[in-house]
Amino acid sequence: MLKQYKVSNFARRDHVEIVARILEAAKSGRGKTEIMYRVNLSHIQAESHLIFLMEKGLLKETKRGKKKIFQTSDKGLEYLRKYGELKKMMRL
Repeated sequence: MLKQYKVSNFARRDHVEIVARILEAAKSGRGKTEIMYRVNLSHIQAESHLIFLMEKGLLKETKRGKKKIFQTSDKGLEYLRKYGELKKMMRL
């Protein structure tokens, strides 16, 4: 018989959830530090995730003055839509 788990038993976030949180934070365009704090990531974690998301086309980088701004791309918005559907299906 399978053991039943409550969602609270899964305290660690997985890659899929971290990606969704970054994309959600970057919808209106934010700097790396602000994304870091909103998603609760270290500098190294934020850096590697941002690079990964840009390589995959889910995030785009622009400039606002001298500051680098990250914004969720159309492909990233599609990811968020599908992630929301999955969460709804799983009732998370």
